[in-house]
Amino acid sequence: MTFAKVQLAFETLSDPQRRATYDLLAREFEFTYIPGVTPRARGGEDLILDDLERLGLDLDPGRQLVVLCEVCGRPSNKTCYVCDCRFCDFCTRKMHWKGQFGLHYPVQNAPGSMARRIAEKELETKTLEDGRERQLEDPNYRNDIELSEARAFKEAAAEIYGLGAKPCDFNGTLPHHVRRYDHRLSRYYAWAQTERKVYIAVHVPTGFEDKRVHMEIGGGHYAVLRVQAEDSAPVLERRFAFPIDEKCPVDTLQTQMRTKMLISVTKAEPGQTWTRLFDGDPFYARCLQQPYKMEESSTEAVLEIELPFWIEGSDCDVKVDEYKLTVNVLNEIDGLTRTFWRPGVDPNEKQKHPGTPHYLLPEETAWSLDREIHPVTNEPYNVLMICLVKRQPTTNEQQYKKGQVQDNRFAEIPMTNPPYCKGVRMFVEDMDRFSLEDDLQAMCFMETGSTWRPAKPWAKYWGSASSGDPEQDIVATEVDMLPQGAKLTLEAFLKAEEKRQEEELNVECGGLVTACEEMIHGGPRY
Repeated sequence: MTFAKVQLAFETLSDPQRRATYDLLAREFEFTYIPGVTPRARGGEDLILDDLERLGLDLDPGRQLVVLCEVCGRPSNKTCYVCDCRFCDFCTRKMHWKGQFGLHYPVQNAPGSMARRIAEKELETKTLEDGRERQLEDPNYRNDIELSEARAFKEAAAEIYGLGAKPCDFNGTLPHHVRRYDHRLSRYYAWAQTERKVYIAVHVPTGFEDKRVHMEIGGGHYAVLRVQAEDSAPVLERRFAFPIDEKCPVDTLQTQMRTKMLISVTKAEPGQTWTRLFDGDPFYARCLQQPYKMEESSTEAVLEIELPFWIEGSDCDVKVDEYKLTVNVLNEIDGLTRTFWRPGVDPNEKQKHPGTPHYLLPEETAWSLDREIHPVTNEPYNVLMICLVKRQPTTNEQQYKKGQVQDNRFAEIPMTNPPYCKGVRMFVEDMDRFSLEDDLQAMCFMETGSTWRPAKPWAKYWGSASSGDPEQDIVATEVDMLPQGAKLTLEAFLKAEEKRQEEELNVECGGLVTACEEMIHGGPRY
């Protein structure tokens, strides 16, 4: 017996792999007793076991009242599927060695545990889906982005209108905010014009299906427009910059969720070109068609503005700083002010790298006035060209952004459609967060059969999803040339028009039937 133990020890120590396993086991279980593997320590429970063995009693640890872990000595509650070693929760990640089975991690045999885990995961997924469906069925449900937008609106409205401010009195002195342009509230409206009409699309962030949205126009020739949801501050309370025809009715259309209102007003002077919608607005701010064309690349952004041929360089005034661009042309452009997009300006947009510098270099801006010939009329005209230079990529952009300056073309906006697209326009005044441009295009197309269709920024910078080619700003003369949102709005307009004509026809037919009955019966029937 002694020789066999010596031989086993020699074989273990002479084999490098078995020697390493033995050393690891000795360190791991230096003060732990494992039957047949490690010797017992003196004192404690081991003395009781020695006494029982001397009495000739065979003690099976599995029959004890409290079965101990064979690794650490704590009460055990599991059995290893490989070697039948008893272990506890503390030793589920510890390796052990018993009998002829080498050093291994404990394996527990738990029939049906995988099926139970899969079932629990499916049940959790089904519960989340059911909760999501119940939320969507609620007419007043708003996701996190919409709730954040509503909070941002309430904070801005409280600051602009003042806490506890009363509605504007159309017949009294107008408050200062009716002539004040503010980016925080101007983002909720956009407008377009034809020869006769001015169309306004308004997004109501606090609109709910069970709350009314009021629209009111008053205050005389230069009227004040107010759009206000019930129990909320006005989204719009501004004075028109040009007169409207008070005799013509104002047409309105609301969505079922009360989050959007479309308004149509008639110009007091047909054919007049409105250069701004409200008093205090910059030149063509929030308009569907801008008075300039713009092209961007990774190194520069170029603006082109068409001017009459008699304009000279001394008539132009171009100013650029880190925040905005201002253009004034004598007798042509009055206050064309545009604010540059910057990371973190939008309350729903987080700046990933606060230390990143602005992507433009205002001191390197250049502009020129060039003479051109119109290709159709062969008449001369001038082009004011403004070149905005972008900075070089930073070290972080060189390493992690493929050397691309992270300008407005890479901005991630959560409320775009489709949502995975990225890219916004360079100027804050030209951004469309709520697809208002689609509704304006549908209204203009409904009246004139054509409309200006600005390209979506993500499709203009990175190409459309259908063809992959960059989109261009065009005049849409066919329905297929409109974006999908404008097509849906136009379809809703057509259905509403058909319903209105049917109601008018039913009224006319009903009156004709009543007149015939009176003629037959000699009087009205009751």
